[in-house]
Amino acid sequence: MGRRSVQYCLRLPPALYKDAVDLALVFDLSLNRFLAAAIEKYVASQLQQESTKRAIERVREARSAGLVSALGDAEPPEQDSDIHFDSA
Repeated sequence: MGRRSVQYCLRLPPALYKDAVDLALVFDLSLNRFLAAAIEKYVASQLQQESTKRAIERVREARSAGLVSALGDAEPPEQDSDIHFDSA
C-alpha cells in the first residue's frame, strides 16, 4: 500500500464553531490555541483512567505489529502547524 496523504482538517457543526470562536475571543486566544488546549485537557483527563491507558497500549502494540494504522502513514503535524477549521 502506498503512502497516503493526510490533510489535517477539523469540521465543526456551525453552532459549535460559533461558540468556540466566541469563547476563544473571551479568553483572547486564537481558535487554534483554544481548541488545542481544550483537546489537550480532555486527552489528559482520559489518560488518568487505567482502562484508557491499557486500551492505548493495545492500539500502539497493534500499530507496531502493522495491524492498524492511525491517520494512514502520516506523521503528526508539527506543534505550531496550521490547522484548517471548516464549519460543517
